Amino acid sequence: MITKNRHEIQPKILPTLSLSSFARNVIAQTSGFTRHTLGDFLVVILLFYLVKAFFNFSNKTIGISVLIFAYVVEFLQFVPLLEFLGLQKNRLAAMLLGTTFSMGDLVAYSLGVGTALLLEKN
Repeated sequence: MITKNRHEIQPKILPTLSLSSFARNVIAQTSGFTRHTLGDFLVVILLFYLVKAFFNFSNKTIGISVLIFAYVVEFLQFVPLLEFLGLQKNRLAAMLLGTTFSMGDLVAYSLGVGTALLLEKN
């Protein structure tokens, strides 16, 4: 793991946390498309920049890693993982891992990572 020094990380922490807080507050107040699809789109962008703030990997490596992570979490929803682990009533586990598989989520993750990569290209 290649980490960045403290002087490179500090200027990126506040914008990342601000975006996270804003997205969480806005999305928590909504439902339907905004909460589910837009939330999935934004969360991978947030993860991209969170990893970018702390590690000195190429944008492509970060994008692929975040996309693989998001896909793995989504596919874990396809199998009854929470039930297998006995965590189906645990709200935190359900929030972190999700409860239902959706192909639309995979599209949202892909578009989110693509957007982050395009933003970094410019």
